[in-house]
Amino acid sequence: MVFIYLALGIAYVTVDWARWVVLVPLALASLLTGITQALTTSWGARCGWPALTGIDWQPDGPLVGVAPDGTVLISGDTHTWRESGSLDGAAEAIDAIAGRWHAATESGVYESADDGETCQLVLAGDD
Repeated sequence: MVFIYLALGIAYVTVDWARWVVLVPLALASLLTGITQALTTSWGARCGWPALTGIDWQPDGPLVGVAPDGTVLISGDTHTWRESGSLDGAAEAIDAIAGRWHAATESGVYESADDGETCQLVLAGDD
């Protein structure tokens, strides 16, 4: 009897029942583990990143991110993050340029010139 199975797009053929019984369940377990991790863990969390609704970086500067609760987070190395300030909610868009960045929330557009330590509402949204 010849047994054929696919793994990673490669067809394996064996006449050995023991290999079929061992390799196929292991391949299926590996596939299910990968699918489970992909569905239950965000990419950023697997890399040690906090949950962010917006992220951008300044040229020759730090990464600037905004958490879902509006907390502004700064990272110089993508591994460690520090809280810098806060907005009134999640960022719908963020744009960082040298020395200044802007973040849009439901209530308007905020601007910061000090890496998010202070954020000023510069354009109010429509209510």
